[in-house]
Amino acid sequence: MKQGEEVILTLRPDGKKGVVMSKIQYEIYCNVIFDILDSDEDHTINHILEKARQLIPDVIESEIAWHILQVKLDLEARGLIKAVAPIYHKRTFHIKLTRPGQQKIRNNRLLNKTTPIELT
Repeated sequence: MKQGEEVILTLRPDGKKGVVMSKIQYEIYCNVIFDILDSDEDHTINHILEKARQLIPDVIESEIAWHILQVKLDLEARGLIKAVAPIYHKRTFHIKLTRPGQQKIRNNRLLNKTTPIELT
């Protein structure tokens, strides 16, 4: 990170300390996750990672995966997304938007902002 760059301390659902990430990077990955989840499909973390690799082609795969996972944990801790185990297959978790997450996307569209989430 560059000197003077705005950073975000992410949260984790288990209450452990999150990571420090550039605010710009956080917003990029947050946008990617919300764009992917804003469809009627069922999404697993693998599906989200595959789509993210397509949407952000100029970044190393392992870096994309790490950032996506950190932002996913943060969004879960903030109650904007949740991981749900389907009844028919308990080992696979589907990632879904919560009502507050859907509201954030709606508000973003109404305001035509580039960032989908205001950190509170």
